[in-house]
Amino acid sequence: MQPLLTSAGLSLAGIMAALFAAAWLVQRLRNHSLAKNPTTSPIQIIATRALGPNAALLIIEAHNHRFLVSSHRGALTTIGRLGDEDESK
Repeated sequence: MQPLLTSAGLSLAGIMAALFAAAWLVQRLRNHSLAKNPTTSPIQIIATRALGPNAALLIIEAHNHRFLVSSHRGALTTIGRLGDEDESK
């Protein structure tokens, strides 16, 4: 009976160690990708305005063009293109 409990305990410890290692690796990769400079991305969220618990308006800039986008329950819809920064000056 003793070897069976020891074997099960070692197996459980191995599985727990593998889970913790996987969680640590995922967290490290996530932090590494977030640590990159966000200004190097060609797409940026300029502003967000919540309209309710599941709806929001966003101003998104992509390649120097700004768009008004609605977000509702996970779906995105482009409302229209906004004027460029150079045109507003």
